[in-house]
Parts: sequence; structure tokens; C-alpha cells
Amino acid sequence: MRCVFLDLDGTLMDSGPSILASFQHGLRSVGRSEISGDTSWIVGPSLWVSYGKLGLEGEELDCAISAYRAYYIETAMLQSVPYDGALDQVRQLHEDGYTLCLATSKAHVYATQITAHFGFSRYFEREFGSELDGTRTEKTPLLAYGLDQMGLHAQDAIMVGDRIYDVKGAKANNMPVIGVTYGYGTDQELRSAGADEIVHSPQELRQSVHKFLPL
Repeated sequence: MRCVFLDLDGTLMDSGPSILASFQHGLRSVGRSEISGDTSWIVGPSLWVSYGKLGLEGEELDCAISAYRAYYIETAMLQSVPYDGALDQVRQLHEDGYTLCLATSKAHVYATQITAHFGFSRYFEREFGSELDGTRTEKTPLLAYGLDQMGLHAQDAIMVGDRIYDVKGAKANNMPVIGVTYGYGTDQELRSAGADEIVHSPQELRQSVHKFLPL
């Protein structure tokens, strides 16, 4: 078995606007000012990390996360859009014979609704995400869990993601990793984290996977 773990936000889906809208709502709900300027840093890490960078903690943090989730579910979740070509690349990798798994820091109860709505779920063997209490929001334990659940050795799998968290999580589990720059991470961010290869469009994913994880 050769398994490809795929990130969701910034890799399969352009979910930045929906995440930002929900994030800002969470801030407003606890009386905080909205963030401005470069907001790309909120796409990728867990809510605990992103809100924590702004100094939220304890009850304030819990309230912001609850407000974020309520807004996300009711308004923003299905406003994300797949990157052009991403679904086709996933389909082709599946048809090639790869086992595909989702690996997202997003709560799996939300992620599975998104992948089903946009047609990705039919190609996934398993969909791994975090729990609502924050368990496995970091990519290192998430990928370790995914490998264990799939009964895989690291050399039989590869991670595809757009942020430093994807790269570091994969490397901590001795997995090769493909970084994508069409999402929310930069070429410099991904290279400095140790990505094995950088691709700049969804259309390059299949070729890159075959290169680093041949069947």
C-alpha cells in the first residue's frame, strides 16, 4: 500500500475567506478588535494556536472558539471553494492505485461534511482530523495516529500540505512531504521547514507524488 495524506485548507480547498470571517466573529464575540493586514497566518494552525497568538486564553479563548464554530457551521463552512484541478488530481491518484487519506487540523466532524459536499470523500479511504476538544490539532500526533490506524510504515506514505505545520508534522514522523505554494504558505516557509519538493499548482500534485512515492 502507498498512502497519500492530504491537507484540506490551503491544499484542496481555498478556505481562507470562510476561516477569516469566522475568526473575526470569534474576536468580536469576546470584545476584541478584528485583525487586519496579512491574515494568511490563521489558515493552517489550530484555533488554540491562532487565538493564542493574540493573547486569548482561559474562558476568553473558549468563548472565542465556540463563537467561531457557531458562525462557521451556520454561515461559512460551505463557502470555501476547491482549488481548480484539485479534485481531478485526487481522482487520478485514486485511479492510479494510491490509498488516499485526509489529514487536517480542522475538526473531522466539519471536514467530512466539506469533503462530502465538494466530492472529495468518495476517493478517501479514511479522513483524519482533530477532535472538538483540541485532540490531534497538531500535525505530528495527527499523522502518527493516521499511520497507526492505517497500519503503515512512514516510508509507505507521503504528506501534501501548504504550511510549515504540515512539513514539520510529516518530518517528525519520518515521512516525505510535498509543499504547495498555491495555498497559504510561501516557498520560503516550506523550504526552510524541510519540504522535499515544492509545487506551485494543483496540476503538479500527481506527478510529484509519483516521483517521491512510486507505486
